[in-house]
Amino acid sequence: VAAGAYADVIALYQFDSSSIASSDTALNSTAGNFQRDGADLTGFAGGNGGGTAANGNAWNVGTGTADWSWFGFTLAVDSGYTFNFESLAFDQRKSSTGPANYAVYYNDGAGFTLVQTEALGSSTAWSTFTANANTFSSTASSIAFRIYGYNSTASAGTWRNDNVTLNGTVVVPEPGSMALLGLGVGALVLFR
Repeated sequence: VAAGAYADVIALYQFDSSSIASSDTALNSTAGNFQRDGADLTGFAGGNGGGTAANGNAWNVGTGTADWSWFGFTLAVDSGYTFNFESLAFDQRKSSTGPANYAVYYNDGAGFTLVQTEALGSSTAWSTFTANANTFSSTASSIAFRIYGYNSTASAGTWRNDNVTLNGTVVVPEPGSMALLGLGVGALVLFR
């Protein structure tokens, strides 16, 4: 077990008062603003249980990944710390023509990796989804998370996300892990 675990909730986006900032960020990490397709989110609608939620329309009608639209954010982790992913949970509500599926991906500098994809179902009521099928650890200084909505029946379909919660830990690697890293670097120097 790594030493120095600080929190279970790393970032929390509730969109209260139309805020796109995380309301809970763990020590030794900084969560960026919530975005839609690479720009700060500007669309809001009624949230789950009151308040506001992230809102967007013009979701991809097909299943081809090249044109998928997304909600997302970045997480910056301080130098010398490791981020251990546990889950990304969010409340969602879609219109009858909104996305039929979602997919969660992360990118820690090696390209986007699928965490989980799932059907949203036909209900237009609020429901909660949790992506945790692919846990990972990363020492990258920046990690991007994206929640893609796709396979809408019409481009005018809407989709809302609320209470987006990134769960995990930000830790200092164990001293044993650091020693092994040092031995590996030393071996590389000797064999050059």
